[in-house]
Amino acid sequence: MNPLDYFRSAQAELKKVSWPSRKDTVRYSALVIAISLIVAVSFAALDQGFQIAVQGLLSRAPLAAPTAPITPTTEPISATPSQVDATTPSGAPANVTVTPVQ
Repeated sequence: MNPLDYFRSAQAELKKVSWPSRKDTVRYSALVIAISLIVAVSFAALDQGFQIAVQGLLSRAPLAAPTAPITPTTEPISATPSQVDATTPSGAPANVTVTPVQ
């Protein structure tokens, strides 16, 4: 088959194609654009929702094992000054004076 026959047959096939009118082309293009925008907004909303959900899950503090409540006592304890570690509820070092008991 020579190249000229190929182009003739291609031209004959293109004449058989039913091309849409200008009005149909504009309508279909608008439909494609509208559906694309709807899908894009839907995915953006899902993405935002999942992002908020994951951030909420990750921002939770890990659950600590329950501890027995600490009750203050006035009874003397035996410890050397280097063994005493006292902090305030906020975690800052507390001023503690250790006096040896005799």
